[in-house]
Amino acid sequence: MLRKLKSKFVLFNMLSVGLILFAMAFAVILTSYQRQQSETNKILDDTLFEDDKKGAPKLQIGAHDLENRFQNYAAFLVTIDSSGTVSSFLRDNMEIAQETLDLAVEYVETSNKTSGSIPDLNLTFKVVQNASDTRIAFLDTSIQDESFRHLVIILLFAVSLGLLLFLFVSIRLAKWSVKPVEQAWDQQRQFIADASHELKTPLTVILANTGIMMNHPSDTISDQIKWLRYIKEEADHMKKLIEDMLFLAKTDAGRSVIHMSPVQLSDLSFEVSLPFESIAFEKNILLETQIEDGLQVNGNIGQLKELISILLDNACKYTPAKETVVLSVFRIQDRIQLIVKNTGVVIPPDAKTHLFERFYRPDQSRNLETGGYGLGLAIAKSIVELHKGQIQVRSSSDEGTSFIVTLPVN
Repeated sequence: MLRKLKSKFVLFNMLSVGLILFAMAFAVILTSYQRQQSETNKILDDTLFEDDKKGAPKLQIGAHDLENRFQNYAAFLVTIDSSGTVSSFLRDNMEIAQETLDLAVEYVETSNKTSGSIPDLNLTFKVVQNASDTRIAFLDTSIQDESFRHLVIILLFAVSLGLLLFLFVSIRLAKWSVKPVEQAWDQQRQFIADASHELKTPLTVILANTGIMMNHPSDTISDQIKWLRYIKEEADHMKKLIEDMLFLAKTDAGRSVIHMSPVQLSDLSFEVSLPFESIAFEKNILLETQIEDGLQVNGNIGQLKELISILLDNACKYTPAKETVVLSVFRIQDRIQLIVKNTGVVIPPDAKTHLFERFYRPDQSRNLETGGYGLGLAIAKSIVELHKGQIQVRSSSDEGTSFIVTLPVN
């Protein structure tokens, strides 16, 4: 699919640019041809009506009289009087073979045309008949024709070279343009694969427990309460997973509409941290809070609760016993920073760039003890972005791991 998209992109660009280049080349050629024809007619007219009593005009070097084209081109005049005598009017720097002159005059007389060209002799002519004589102006167009042919060849070469160069650029541009689509396509396929995998586990447990219950149809509900509890737990997990995926899908599509209102972030942070004290106590972890009073932001209270819960839950899961988790909320100028810091486990540098990707978990965290689907940090990032904020992670053996959320002040 992406290969076809690239091919269509290149083809469309090449057709568009090719048409433009050929149209420009055609316009230049047509303009040059019309200009050459106009100059030819002007020279022939000048030759026809040149007063031969002035003497043969001389070719001027460095100071051309543009109004008198006759002096700068290989043009000559032939007159035929009433008795049929042919005489020619040539400049001093010109000569013409008698045979060529005879052929040219014969062609004009037999063609009965008042203007035209003689391809075999590279001559263009124009005829004017007077009462006393017939005047025929001839112009040697070999130089002009050769120049015109060179112009056409140069333009075609330039267009061909331009198309080749643009083909190269277009291929590179297609790769660059399609790269975000390719990445999104890969992420979508990975998302579907991971979602299918995560949904498969609770479904397997539900089906297995349902099968056990169906094998004991005579048992009461109290006898099978353990299996029912397992089914409910896995169903709740599936429900949470589907809700999270729907939230991320709506965020991606720009359809996630949240209602903003002033929120006391200080009180909210303290409120959300309270349930995690028991979790920290069970894991023998020290949970500290450093919350500045009176901090307020414009946001959605439900989503901000979920944001803090995700970060605290993530910190408690991956903090070893006898280590510390610190929730800090304070103001820096026109920004509020919410930091969840834990000591102990350090996030590898290659993993930090993937932490906010969906279904991503470092290999050491993919176990039954920590649980989770790898969507928490992706949801946290979406919530922060919906609140016009930023989220980043820092991790080192000296300072531990910190998730830093920066939000604008209300």
